[in-house]
Amino acid sequence: MTRAAVQRRRPTPAGAAGLLFGLLGVPVIGVATATGLVLFFVGAIAAHIRARVHHNILFPTCYLGLAVVSLALAVVRYQATGSLSTP
Repeated sequence: MTRAAVQRRRPTPAGAAGLLFGLLGVPVIGVATATGLVLFFVGAIAAHIRARVHHNILFPTCYLGLAVVSLALAVVRYQATGSLSTP
């Protein structure tokens, strides 16, 4: 009986660049990037669970937490300014 291997993929540097653009004054890109990273890591965790690979599920879970915090901060910034543009 063989186990299905979970493909090892990493988010491209575009994720980090998008979050950086969000911090530097283009919050629309920051929110979109943070949302994409959250979905990416939710998919990674789902793939781990589906393949029954639980021994290293902590890593994508931690990265998911960081992506959720980034998204939450972008949304708080949006609510504080009333728009996605910088004042």
